[in-house]
Amino acid sequence: MAPNEFVARKQFLGMLLITSLAAIGVRAQGGYSNRQANSYYANHDGTGALRYATNWSAAEPNNPEAWAALGTAYGAGMHEPEKAIAAFQRALKLKPDWPACFNAMGDEYMNLKNYQEAVNSFRRATEKAPTSATYWNNLAVALEAMNKRDEALRALNSSEQSGAPRGATDWYVLGNGYYQLLDYPRAEHAYDQSVRINPTGQRAWTNLGCAQQEQGHWEQALSSYQRAARLGDPAGKQNYANLQAGIAEEQNRQRAASTVDSIAQQRQRFRAAWNADHRASWTP
Repeated sequence: MAPNEFVARKQFLGMLLITSLAAIGVRAQGGYSNRQANSYYANHDGTGALRYATNWSAAEPNNPEAWAALGTAYGAGMHEPEKAIAAFQRALKLKPDWPACFNAMGDEYMNLKNYQEAVNSFRRATEKAPTSATYWNNLAVALEAMNKRDEALRALNSSEQSGAPRGATDWYVLGNGYYQLLDYPRAEHAYDQSVRINPTGQRAWTNLGCAQQEQGHWEQALSSYQRAARLGDPAGKQNYANLQAGIAEEQNRQRAASTVDSIAQQRQRFRAAWNADHRASWTP
């Protein structure tokens, strides 16, 4: 049975200012900062973000954070991936070893469906920061988009071997990657690690149930869905109801088939008895 709704999603968590740069909180000589740049996204003001980042990069053309802010403004704010990539490339000329910038650029290449360049960018991000589960997962997604499933699985394996999954979110991200590549046992393991670290992760419980259901572990899946439902996840609740209904339908089908088999067996025994009592005579 397929789950009614699988809530795992490919993880493109490379919105540069929202992930790494926001935490840096750089403030330049002219009073510009990533924190201020991010405030525009909180207000859904892409135009304001672009205006701010444009002024910043003009005021400080040798500041890589300014160009990264401009790339994010074009990408996340204005949905113009080509201009975003150009800005990120400018930032990387000033700061060549910046993994978050490579990751953000890979995201924009994905938006352009230029998967080879996305792979190149995400791979550079993993080389610079091998313990980031998000970068490895994004590399796997890009490889999957190129129908390179084996390489995508190796990327996820590398993520696990490098010690990248350190927290509940990392394990959840890794589980999503394995699930997308149909490696349900490893997905189950990753989701299980996630809920062990954070037992209140409702989406992780739902996706754990999905991985268990795909393997035919229905009772375990029901338990996981039920846990997700109690934590408030609607998908977990719906999956629980659907799987229960599916199991009941399967049981009814098996009982009906068993009844038909029983009737057929009775008829067969009757015919055998009749033939035994009414043998044909082959002698004149």
